[in-house]
Amino acid sequence: MSHEVLRRGLGGVGGKLTSTLGRLSHLGIPISGKRLVEISAILLILFTAFTVRFIPIRWGPYLAEYDTYYQYRMADYVIENGFQSWFTWHDPQSWYPLGRDIPGTSYPGVAFSAALIYQFLGALGFDVSLLNITMLFPVITGTLTCLVIYFFGKDMGGKEVGIFAAFFLAINSAFISRTSLGFFDTETTGILGMTLTFLCFLRSLEGEKPLKNRLLYALASGLSLVYVLISWGATRYVPAMLAFFSFLMVLRGGYSRNLLISYAIPIGISYSLAILIPVLGFRYLTEIDSILILSLIPFLIFYDLFKHAEKMSNKTILIAILIIALAGSLWVLESRGLISSLGGKFLAVIWPFGKAPMAVFESVAEHRRSSWASFFSDFGVVLSLSLVGSYFSFRRMDPKRFFTLLYFITSLYFAASMIRLTLILSAASCLMAAYGLVELVKPFMETVFGSRPLESRRRRLMPKTSPELGVVFLIVLFLITTPTIVDAVGRAYSPGQLAMSGVPAKLSTGIYPQDWIEALTWIRNNLDSKTVVASWWDYGYWLTGIGNVTTLADGATLNGSQISWLAKIYLYNQTESLKILQRYDAEYILVFIAYNPGSFTPWGGTQTWPPIGPDRMWPLADNVKWEPMAQIAELNISDYIEYSSTYRETLWTEKFKDTTIYNLMFEEADPGHFQLAFRSSYLGYVLLYKIKY
Repeated sequence: MSHEVLRRGLGGVGGKLTSTLGRLSHLGIPISGKRLVEISAILLILFTAFTVRFIPIRWGPYLAEYDTYYQYRMADYVIENGFQSWFTWHDPQSWYPLGRDIPGTSYPGVAFSAALIYQFLGALGFDVSLLNITMLFPVITGTLTCLVIYFFGKDMGGKEVGIFAAFFLAINSAFISRTSLGFFDTETTGILGMTLTFLCFLRSLEGEKPLKNRLLYALASGLSLVYVLISWGATRYVPAMLAFFSFLMVLRGGYSRNLLISYAIPIGISYSLAILIPVLGFRYLTEIDSILILSLIPFLIFYDLFKHAEKMSNKTILIAILIIALAGSLWVLESRGLISSLGGKFLAVIWPFGKAPMAVFESVAEHRRSSWASFFSDFGVVLSLSLVGSYFSFRRMDPKRFFTLLYFITSLYFAASMIRLTLILSAASCLMAAYGLVELVKPFMETVFGSRPLESRRRRLMPKTSPELGVVFLIVLFLITTPTIVDAVGRAYSPGQLAMSGVPAKLSTGIYPQDWIEALTWIRNNLDSKTVVASWWDYGYWLTGIGNVTTLADGATLNGSQISWLAKIYLYNQTESLKILQRYDAEYILVFIAYNPGSFTPWGGTQTWPPIGPDRMWPLADNVKWEPMAQIAELNISDYIEYSSTYRETLWTEKFKDTTIYNLMFEEADPGHFQLAFRSSYLGYVLLYKIKY
């Protein structure tokens, strides 16, 4: 009976599909079988991309990570006070006592996008909460990026490349981690805007297109670049990539007037509008990277006039002189202070072999250099296939393949400099991997399915393959791709930082710790917005965005000196810490300790508490963050920890046991000055003390 129902159902669907295709044909929209397969594949990939990113909903309606709550808070402020108010917002709850200049330190693109969507849906009569919009926003942008990559790959190497590129990106772990449910941060729009900018830029270069179409694509590239510039700090890479490609095209002899138009329009539009954003402003135009990017426009104009002038034997020499003169002028301007240099974070990415950046910068895990293990974990077989794609691109280097090759090589270099930038590599590697896969599989596909014969020259170069060997190759290719898919789904299945309270380990009950959710709820219900709570800077966005209290520092790490004083608060003894806390008017101080519940009974149990020694605790929370605290405070780590050869474990020294952080974590602080106000009931991970001076 069920089989009959299924047969009838499929028959009905098939009949409707045939009828729909027939109506499209009558309307002059022919849909061939191959076209139908292509559309079906894309829809299936987009559905997969959306579904994989939506999986974390099972852990609850929480935003991921820390920074997302800052973006949510900005969007909520705009909805309540209007878009114009954001440009004059000075937040007294952040970085107390100075506060934070929001427009001068923030990119508004993501928050403004959510606020606009909220107001638009409200105008249509839909009652959708801002939280739901911000949770779904990265899922939608991630799915749309897969669609953009499909068109990018299709333009580069055909529809097969586009389909595989979209599929690889849909299951790419590095990309999923920044576009999954609740990851409402700048990266969600960054990759979408970047790939769309590149796609429109390359289409504007196509000389066979009418001038009107090329101008429209150049305009679209510029507007897309504007959106990325106002949304993402790493956007510097996008105009720099356009400039690098354009300059190399001149050196390769591939210059055409189309290049001048395609480059000048998006760069001119984006930089003209970007200076209206306070965080960029006019000083953005005076930074050396912007000067170089903008200087390329007059250089291309000069080259265009020079190229179409009478032929001269010393053109190359004159161009070299122009380049040297331009570089010398930039050096003189910078040496006189008329051009500002790049910030330390950007310099560390461009040249990671220079002097070590600030300890605050190094303390962030995602700012550290990538390892081969992280590359293979994030990309799997895609990384190997992308190297194959690079080889084929190098052999047939038309402008689109040349651009994609540069895109891959530069993003690979930057991803190696900083693990966070594997996100930029994700789209480039998927494009290259798709191209490499298609070129690699094509001979086997033609052997197995009997497609059109290879060109005579290529047929002579390729070894003969049997259908059996072709089938085996395709099966092996599927098998080596499977771990990448499994890893992607596994990562998407993981909860965000808040949903697991920063501890990626389930309890015996099968759930993740809920200590932070409980703590932030208590803080919001029992403290007011003017209450100053001291904590390590990691938790600042949570305390302000969810707990609605005033904090001394947050993830923006705007004031290294203030973070250094925070580190000293925790690593000095209680007497010295109280002096600093009183200077900042702190009323409460928070610590986050994570011990292994498999080894120790939670609060209320019968085993002795606290556990002794750092080796018996999770390598998480403040019980390991004291090490970067010591570096930031310029203290000697060896004074606080030692290795016992007798017990073969790491032990805390007596000096560490005299620190404020140790006494707060293990509830041994002087009750006359630190009164325990809250301890989370799940595992006692979050402790909040009221300070009594």
